[in-house]
Amino acid sequence: MKKILTLLFVTLLSNWAWGQEKCLSHVYEQELRAKYPQYMGTQEDFERILAQKIEERKRLGSAARTGPYTIPVIIHVIYNNSSTTIANNSVNIPYGQAASQIRVLNEDFQKTNPDFSANVRAVFQPYAGDMDVTFVAATKDPNGNYLTEPGVERINGEERFGVAAWSTDQCNSTLKPGTYWDPSKYFNFWVVKFSGSNDTGLFGYAQFPSMTPGWGTSGGADNTDGVVINWRATGSNYDAAGNALSTPYVSSANLICSNCDKGRTATHEIGHWLGLRHTWGDQSGCSGPNFDDYCDDTPELSGASPVETNCVTARTKNSCTGVDAFYGSDVLDQIENYMDYSADGCMGMFSADQVARMEAVMDVAPNRASLTTPANISAVAPTRPNDLYVTIYAIGTTSGKEGDNFSFQQASQSEGLAAINSYTWNFDVDGIGGVSPATFSGATPPAVTFGSVGTYKVQLTVSNGTQSKSSNIITVTTTLKGPSSLQFTNKVGTGAAAKVVGQADLQWVDNSTSEDNYIVERKKNSEPTSAYVTLATLAANTTTYSDVYSSTNSVENGQSYNYRVTAKKGSSTASVTATIKVEFNQEVTAIEDAFSKEVSLYPNPAQTSFQVDLSKLQVNEASMVLFNTLGQKIMDKTLSNGVSEINVSKMPKGMYLLKINTNKGVALKRVIVD
Repeated sequence: MKKILTLLFVTLLSNWAWGQEKCLSHVYEQELRAKYPQYMGTQEDFERILAQKIEERKRLGSAARTGPYTIPVIIHVIYNNSSTTIANNSVNIPYGQAASQIRVLNEDFQKTNPDFSANVRAVFQPYAGDMDVTFVAATKDPNGNYLTEPGVERINGEERFGVAAWSTDQCNSTLKPGTYWDPSKYFNFWVVKFSGSNDTGLFGYAQFPSMTPGWGTSGGADNTDGVVINWRATGSNYDAAGNALSTPYVSSANLICSNCDKGRTATHEIGHWLGLRHTWGDQSGCSGPNFDDYCDDTPELSGASPVETNCVTARTKNSCTGVDAFYGSDVLDQIENYMDYSADGCMGMFSADQVARMEAVMDVAPNRASLTTPANISAVAPTRPNDLYVTIYAIGTTSGKEGDNFSFQQASQSEGLAAINSYTWNFDVDGIGGVSPATFSGATPPAVTFGSVGTYKVQLTVSNGTQSKSSNIITVTTTLKGPSSLQFTNKVGTGAAAKVVGQADLQWVDNSTSEDNYIVERKKNSEPTSAYVTLATLAANTTTYSDVYSSTNSVENGQSYNYRVTAKKGSSTASVTATIKVEFNQEVTAIEDAFSKEVSLYPNPAQTSFQVDLSKLQVNEASMVLFNTLGQKIMDKTLSNGVSEINVSKMPKGMYLLKINTNKGVALKRVIVD
C-alpha cells in the first residue's frame, strides 16, 4: 500500500508541478527515485555516499583529485515543421547559439565568466569556486561519422514523433528514449519547444546522477539522462567579452523573462546533473536538515522566490536573518549563485563547496565518471585526420525581397595542420550581380544586401597559407519588392467622402530595380479579385498613370473602385492596391457643357491635323493635354488665344480626349483620328 501511495503522490506531483517553477529538477529526481529505487536509491543514500567522498577528498587533498574532467556534449536541437529553417528566434537555433552555450558552460564552471567581478559581491568572491572541467563539442556521432556541426544534432520532432511542442511527460517517455546517445560517452542536451504555458514558463530540468554501479547496463533511466532546456533560454546574447550581440539569438520579446539571456539556465541545470541542489534545499524554512543544500558556504534561504530580473532589488534580499555559521555574521541572500532563481544577468558563481560536491560526483557516480575516461573521449572527440573543416550557416531566413539584408556565420577548424588565417566569402558565386558586398575577407561577414531578384549561392573558402577548402553552399532566394504608397494625386475630400472626379491620377513608389514592367488594373470594390481588368502595361520604373473616364471607359458614376499596380519580373510579381470613389460629372459630362461648346475643333474626325479655336473664350492663357482611351497622356501643348493647329498624322486611329485648361475653366472635347 505504501508503494502505491508513493507512486500516486509522485504522479500527482508531476501533473501539477511542471511549469509552476523555473526548474523542476528536484521533482523529476523524486519521480526517478520512486520509479527506479534499485538504481537511484534514496536521497539519504545519495547524500551519505557523496558526503563520504567529499570527506575523503578533503583528507587526501590534491591526491584525491581525478580531474581534469572533459565532458563531450551533444546538443539535440528538436525543431518542428514550422521551424525547418535554422534561424534566430526559433527552436531550430543557429549553430552560433549552440556554440555560445558550450562557451558559457566553460566560463561559468571554470570561473572565467567576464561578469564575475561585477555580479559577485565582495563578501562572496573569496568563496567562489572553479571546477576543473571542460565541456567540448562532440565531433563524431555514435556510428563514428563526423558531425557537420560539431556538438549539434538536428531532429524534426514533429516529423519523427508527430509532436510539435513537448510536454515534460512526452520528453521523458518519447523524445529522450528515442534520440539519446550513449550517456556513458556523451552528455545529452535537448533543446525543445515546450507545450502550453511551459513554452514561456519552464526554463528546463535535469536528471540527477545515480551512485549505483551498473546503472544503464540492466535497466534504469540511462535513456533519459541529460538536461532538457527551453529554446528561449538556450545560449547567450553576449560574446566572450561580455558585450551584447548586435543581433541577438533570442529577442527580448521571445525571452522567458528579461535579463535571462546569458545561457545560465543550462549552467543551473547541469549543476543539478552534477548533484547540486537549489540553495534553499527545496523546502521552506531557514534551518534544519530538510532545508539544506549540503554546502556550508551558501547562506540559508527561506525558500524559492520568483525569478528576480532586477539585480539591484535581488541584492537587497535577506530571507534568513541572524548570524550565518559559515560567515560569522548576518549575510544577504546569495542571489549571484547559479543554483538560485535570479535572472542570468544577476548570476556569477558556484561556491567552493558546490564545486567540491560536483567534482566528487564526477569521481563516484558511475554515469558521470565514465564520460571522462580517455577511451570515451578519444572515441567521441578524436583528432580528425589532417584536414581543414568549414561549414557556413545563415542567421535567420534564406528567402526574402530584393534589397533585404541577410547574415551568415561560419564554423571552421584546422586539424593537424597550420591554423586557418584566411577567410574569403563569395556571396554571388554565379555572378548574378546586385550584391553588396559581393565578396568579403574575414571570419565574421557583415550583413549582405541582395539587390536584385534571383537565386544566389553563398560560399566560404578558408586557407592556412598552404591548403584551402571551400564550404557547403547556401542558396538565397530573393523576390520582387513590390510598389508601395499607391495614392490618388487628384483626390478631393477625406475619409469616406474622398473621391476623384473625371479621372484617377495614380502615383506610387517604385521599390524595385528589377521589374520588367508594371501592370495597372481596376475592378469594382464589390467584385471579387478575379474581376480585375487590365488598363495598361507600363514600362519599368514608371510611377504614375491617369485613368481618364469617358464613354468608352466604362466606369459607373458614384461607384468605388479598386486599383491594383503590379510589378512583374518573369513569373515573380508584387502588387499594391488602393480604393477610391469615382465621379465624372465635372469631366465626361462636361464635354458638351456651355464652356466646352465655346471651343471650336475642326476637322473632326481628323486625318493629319485639326484646328483648335479659342477665340470665343477670350482667355489670356491655355494649355492642352491629349489622352488616349487607356488614360495615357499622348501630347501636351501650350495654346494661343486664337487658332492652334494640332498634328495627329503619326497617331493611331481612334477616339481621344482633349482637355483644355484655361484661366476661366476646363473644356473637354472628343477627337476622332481617322
